[in-house]
Amino acid sequence: MEKTRARVEVKIGEFGCTSRTSVPVEGAEFEFDEVHDSFDSVYLIAERKVSVALAVYSTKTTRPDMKLYMKPTQHAKQSQLAPLSGESWLTVLSQAQANYKKQKTFEGPFIVQLHMYAAKEVRQVIRRATPARIAAAAIAIDSYLTERSDSGPSA
Repeated sequence: MEKTRARVEVKIGEFGCTSRTSVPVEGAEFEFDEVHDSFDSVYLIAERKVSVALAVYSTKTTRPDMKLYMKPTQHAKQSQLAPLSGESWLTVLSQAQANYKKQKTFEGPFIVQLHMYAAKEVRQVIRRATPARIAAAAIAIDSYLTERSDSGPSA
């Protein structure tokens, strides 16, 4: 049986947002056997490639969304990407193949388009000690100490 080709992409941003940066993935294309390879094995291959790409990427990132998404058609919008799981894998894959066979504008091999998302790592910002912040902190500390001395045990 012929193996199916897949290409994985990783984008910086959230699934629902429109402005995103693409991270270059080294060796983004790979092949898998639809009959013998499970969703978990395809996910592991994609995850390894994405992890390597994010480790090399200049900006530090995190992965709050660990899902793998698939483009059901060649010209699908981002809102039409299907989240994949072990249960939905074969259904979404067969739907994508059926859509590929129906299209007339694109000629070439069937390539499964897989997507993963990453987010920029949020850095803690050091806030400067301005007079207004010092005064607000002094008021908060003073009120905390007065509460504590009022409700403390009596000797």
